[in-house]
Amino acid sequence: MVRAGDVEAEILAAADHSDVLVLGAHGLNPTRDLLLGTTAERMLRKSRRPMIVVRKEPRAAYQRVFVAVDFSMHSMAALAFAVRIAPSAHLHVFHAFECPYESKLRRADIAEEILRQLQSRCRDQAFANVRNMIEKSEAPVERVSSVVVSGNPRHVTHAAAAEWGADLIVLGKHGHSAIGEFFLGGVTRHTLSRAESDVAVIPHYPRL
Repeated sequence: MVRAGDVEAEILAAADHSDVLVLGAHGLNPTRDLLLGTTAERMLRKSRRPMIVVRKEPRAAYQRVFVAVDFSMHSMAALAFAVRIAPSAHLHVFHAFECPYESKLRRADIAEEILRQLQSRCRDQAFANVRNMIEKSEAPVERVSSVVVSGNPRHVTHAAAAEWGADLIVLGKHGHSAIGEFFLGGVTRHTLSRAESDVAVIPHYPRL
């Protein structure tokens, strides 16, 4: 298909009749990218379809798919997409957590033992939520692993994916309001800008 007109607008219009939008990682207009964010980020704000940003030349089907979850409906959609887009891949479900008020408690010089107990409870709850998500998905248990880590998701997600050797990172897309669409979530934007692997960003109800 060849169309004349604004590149981004024409791609998005065509994508409305497709199941998945695939885009190269390099911007179509580097100068504009510096001012308004990358082409991929701008299209992600507007696209209602799952979008895969490709960074490496494909040599085979995806084999190691890293799914970052936060237990939202968007995360469930991301996990379901991963199961369908890579039916023979190993899926690694990842969650990073921060205990509520932990930083304030540390500043208040709360005993370290109490903080460890808080961390343990947060971790146990996160593991339970991850297991529940996996059980609700259609992922074959023998092809799924999971991990829960303490830390800011924005800062640890792409590093964890690289350490695991992911060839695809899958994230849920948050936000349907004008503000939510204009400002990509911190984890999504951080991962898009730093990941070495392909990245898929999935809306709440992907059509696939």
